[in-house]
Amino acid sequence: MKQLLSLTAVLAVVSMLIGCGGNPYGTVKVSGKVVYEDGSAWSTPDTTVFFVSQNPNKDPKTFPRVGSAELNADGTFSGVTTYDYNDGVIKGPCKIYLNIRKAPSDDPKALPDYTDEELAKFAKIEYFKPDLTPITMDIKGGKIEIKVAK
Repeated sequence: MKQLLSLTAVLAVVSMLIGCGGNPYGTVKVSGKVVYEDGSAWSTPDTTVFFVSQNPNKDPKTFPRVGSAELNADGTFSGVTTYDYNDGVIKGPCKIYLNIRKAPSDDPKALPDYTDEELAKFAKIEYFKPDLTPITMDIKGGKIEIKVAK
């Protein structure tokens, strides 16, 4: 009986260390700034930057998650979250795109998201489309600068 309890305790500790799912790809801390090509800071409120890993799926049920962070008023960001809050970005090649949320409106006819025409006022439309974004980086951690064209 004593051996069974010891074995149960060991298995419990091992399963806590392994977890169920967790972070199968490994993340690195990233912070930085979004700027226009002319060097001026991105200052549009309610903007999120997304990091889409280009690492292959490990198997049919294990695939890389998208990381994201909210931009500050000066275009800077930190606290990128992929699996757990502030855990960073999956290391390796990734595509990066932006999203801007509309402020809530009292107008019941107001659209909840910006149209492509409205987004084009901030930057070229491809910067807001995960499948079209021209921004690619090999994420290694540390500070990065993301440049977008107007």
